[in-house]
Amino acid sequence: MGDRTWVEIVVLTESLPQVKEFLGEEAQINDETKLASLYFDEVDNGCMEAQDELTKAGIPYNYSWGRGDNYEGGMKYIRFTPEGDLEHIEYCVSDINPPLEKLLKLVPTPRELAEYVQQYSDDKTPLPWDNQVEYGKRFRALQLLIT
Repeated sequence: MGDRTWVEIVVLTESLPQVKEFLGEEAQINDETKLASLYFDEVDNGCMEAQDELTKAGIPYNYSWGRGDNYEGGMKYIRFTPEGDLEHIEYCVSDINPPLEKLLKLVPTPRELAEYVQQYSDDKTPLPWDNQVEYGKRFRALQLLIT
């Protein structure tokens, strides 16, 4: 028996037909944002193997999971650069904000503090959804060329 929690996967609605091949689930679609959310309950350790298949297929997504008995909740973002490179950002809920001890250490140097906070935020912020389907196709093409 595993440690189970919920998982939400957010994808572009134009990727939904391909996503359903891997996940076979119905999605809640937000027409304003052109995003679709898929919800799953009782996911063992908050980890679905299908996320790896989505990445290999060049599908950009947000993946979030809830806290379990033996792990924290967190976020994972998969995006692709204009060159077709994979950008993977993942962190636990406790890492959303910069560590207080580091911030306090930088208080006497406001410029360094601001730079640190900005960099911390940049490291946790995924690329925008713009052109992600096209960039994902470039990623997939590069993977086919490599293999």
